[in-house]
Amino acid sequence: MVPTVSHVWKPARDAGEVVTPIEVRTDLADFPDSAGRGLSLSVPITYAGVRGIADRVERLEISDPAGTVPLRIEDDRPAPGGFPFFRHLKAQRPVTSPVTLSYRSLAPREEIRGPPFGLYAAWGGVSGAGSGFLVLPEWSDTVTTSVRWDLSDLAPGSIAASSFGVGDLTLRGPVDQIRNGWIMAGPLGRYPAGQDGRGFNAYWLGIPTFDPETEMRWAARMYAFLGRSYQYLTPLPAYRVFLRVAPPGSPFNNSGTALDSSFLGGAESRAAGAAAHGESARETITHELGHLFVGQIEAPTGISSWFSEGLNTYYTRL
Repeated sequence: MVPTVSHVWKPARDAGEVVTPIEVRTDLADFPDSAGRGLSLSVPITYAGVRGIADRVERLEISDPAGTVPLRIEDDRPAPGGFPFFRHLKAQRPVTSPVTLSYRSLAPREEIRGPPFGLYAAWGGVSGAGSGFLVLPEWSDTVTTSVRWDLSDLAPGSIAASSFGVGDLTLRGPVDQIRNGWIMAGPLGRYPAGQDGRGFNAYWLGIPTFDPETEMRWAARMYAFLGRSYQYLTPLPAYRVFLRVAPPGSPFNNSGTALDSSFLGGAESRAAGAAAHGESARETITHELGHLFVGQIEAPTGISSWFSEGLNTYYTRL
């Protein structure tokens, strides 16, 4: 049997209409225990310079048919340069399937500078990356991962999107592939309107200074242009852009970060009643789209980053 990891993700709002945590329930079934391995879970302490992720996990409980499972915490030694290191949660008794894990991951209201992996709450919704909030089993086996979004606490008409598609999803592959994707939920804008599939799609939370439909239409043309220029990805895979807008008066981060066939960027908010003006950070958009084509080299962490960033910067300017 292929192990299954079934998530329910529920963004929860406070009385001020701001999302405070994402409430998570994860069910593990048919997990690999034939080698007598104890169940171990992990969550990043720091991920790509974003600190405190594990400390924002609250009310963590794990149980199986025999009841509550006690856990022992083991933290990795800090990695230099802001590179990822993890907290490991190890079961202190044998467990049997199915196992249920529940917790809340807090979403700060002030964006942390640097890559936008951490959760960020604004505009009645939330955005971030799977690496910024998920506690996952430490398995090397292929699994079937499913995600069901519970948007009942968000405004009517809210939707959820991720690097893997819109709404609920099912994936097959490594258990931690779900960490390597962006998520966004709330009253999202989208381009093209009412559509998601192959090709280029974009989502945003908030009202940026520029007209998002115009700029995402430009980004779609740039994506097609890069495909024709690099030539080797035919047909072009589905690609998703996510824009999170800082609330008025809040510091904003207009950088971008790419993950698998997607990137998340930031934008400044438009003043109430003001007309759209200016352009998006088009060079940043081109750079992040370019990561899909430039790729990586096999090298130690850090060295591979210098290569991919440097080569992609060259082609962005070219």
